[in-house]
Amino acid sequence: MDLFIIIYESITHLILWTCAGFLLYRFNRLDRSFKILAIYSIIQPMFVTVSTYLAFNGMNNHLIRHILTHLEFMFMIAAFYSYFKEKIIFNVSLMIMSFIYVVFSIFDTLYLEPVSISPANINLVANVIFILCALGVFYDLYEKPTVVFLEKEVYFWMGASFLTYFGATIFISLFFNYIAFELPLWVYDFFASLDLLIFAIAKLFLLYGAYLLARNRSSHLILNVK
Repeated sequence: MDLFIIIYESITHLILWTCAGFLLYRFNRLDRSFKILAIYSIIQPMFVTVSTYLAFNGMNNHLIRHILTHLEFMFMIAAFYSYFKEKIIFNVSLMIMSFIYVVFSIFDTLYLEPVSISPANINLVANVIFILCALGVFYDLYEKPTVVFLEKEVYFWMGASFLTYFGATIFISLFFNYIAFELPLWVYDFFASLDLLIFAIAKLFLLYGAYLLARNRSSHLILNVK
C-alpha cells in the first residue's frame, strides 16, 4: 500500500511540476491573470513537496499548509481581480470577500485552529469564495455574445479548473482534521490521494487553458508579422 501511494503521489507531483514548467516556458505569451497563476503554479509544488516530505517522515506539516493556504488565496484573488478588472461589481465583491477571509482567518487561527493543525475552516471559506469566482467567470462568458464554443475559451478552462478542485474537495477540506486525527490511517490515505488526484486533474484543465492562450497569442503574432 505504501509503495502504491508513493508511486501515485509521484505521478501527481510530476503533473504539478509539468504544469509549472509549461507555464514558465510560455510565460511571455500569457496574459496578466495567467501570469499570476503561473507564478503561483511554480511556488505551489515546492510547498506541496516539502509538505509531503514532512508527512512521510512523521513530522507536522500543518504550518506549511497554513502558509500555502494564504498564498493560494492571495494569488487566486489577484488573478480573478485581473480578469474582472473592468467590472466594478465583481471587483467590489472580491474586495468584500477578501475582507471576510482575512478577518475570519485571524479569528480562526487565534481561537479555533492554530498553526499546529490544518486550517480546515479557513480552507472552507476560501473554497466557497473560489467557487463563487469560478461561477462569476462562467457567467461573464455566458454574457459575451462573441463566445460560441466554450471549449475554445481560455477562461472557461480556468473556471473549470477552480470549480473542479474547490467544488469537489470542499468537504474533504472541511473535515480534514477529523479525517486525519480520528479515523484510521487508510481512510486518511484514501482521501489524501483522492484530493491529490482531483488537484492534478484541475491542474491539467488550467494547463490546457494556458496552452490555448499561448497558441492564440502565437497565431496573433504570426498574423501581425504577415
